[in-house]
Amino acid sequence: MENFQPPKHLISDFGELFTHDTTGVEDTLAYCSFRTNTCTTYDEATSIPEALGRYAPQIAARSYDEVSASAVLDNSSDLLEAGIRKWTGAGTTQDLDAAERWWLQILTAADHPKQAVSRRVRAHALSCLAASQWEKRTDDNNQSWNIDAVERAGFFADGAASFGFISPTVLLVGSRVKEIINAPTLPGVDYRGHLQRFRNFDFLLAAVARREKEMMAETLNHNVKVSKAPNAYRCAAPGCGIEATKKSGLLRCAGRCPIEIKPSYCSKECQKAHWRAHRPLCKPNAASNDSSQDPEDVISISTASMERIDHRTKGKEHSLDMPAPGGKTIKMTSTTMSPAFMKELRDTIDVELIKGEL
Repeated sequence: MENFQPPKHLISDFGELFTHDTTGVEDTLAYCSFRTNTCTTYDEATSIPEALGRYAPQIAARSYDEVSASAVLDNSSDLLEAGIRKWTGAGTTQDLDAAERWWLQILTAADHPKQAVSRRVRAHALSCLAASQWEKRTDDNNQSWNIDAVERAGFFADGAASFGFISPTVLLVGSRVKEIINAPTLPGVDYRGHLQRFRNFDFLLAAVARREKEMMAETLNHNVKVSKAPNAYRCAAPGCGIEATKKSGLLRCAGRCPIEIKPSYCSKECQKAHWRAHRPLCKPNAASNDSSQDPEDVISISTASMERIDHRTKGKEHSLDMPAPGGKTIKMTSTTMSPAFMKELRDTIDVELIKGEL
């Protein structure tokens, strides 16, 4: 752990945060990821860099011993915090069983008439327990499923949903439970005695159904926008394939080309690759040896340097069709991977498929 080096963009983004002591950065990243997936609603979940900016100072401000001392006194917020730190190993020794005990204590305290435990903390504890049980759904080799762990994950996720709290974890568990109900085909799993209990997770299944309707509406709305301005949502460079969920995810040409054909790009390299084809539309009267025709002059960017293009699109959602076995493709969407990395990954997968190693 002491040799772990944080990603360079984390150091540059947060300055003093990790420049002096990088010990435990992996655990801090795990903490931020776990909290984001369990203790925020799916529509409020932030990127890991944003979560680091929010949670890392909190971890540094209070040691695990301080948190656990308060938790022992049944401070419900610190019971939750102590469990998350034990689960991720942030500032303490990782102990998954101890983490679950902290969270279960919240539910026990909530049943005591003299204990004041907010609905929010109870919902977060249930979401954390759903995540912990979901991690136990397969054996160490991912060869067989533990259907009892899946049911327990569904039980806790349903409890969180009953409070109206729908975290990314709750949706993940709920979606899988729905798949099992509709098509119980996991090999080597005996579903008898489980399916009816799965069907009784009313709050969880209702939350999944609502989210599916939202996603259908979002997709329809997005498709309408793309149909009106397709060039604004897809990188114009030949062979690139990067698409953006929002216009701000790509950089548009700032030249004199007509708005209806104005191209967008995911990177400086893509703009250069497309410049030969686009130049006659963008600068039709320029001489062929005119250096002002360089594409750097016409891309929409607020600084003279193109080297900071990644900072303009960082955190924006991009998608790319990835090759899959059988000649199929899978659309991959990410807010953390750069377009360049996504394309590199696509090309690597493509090569491995051709070689027959995937």
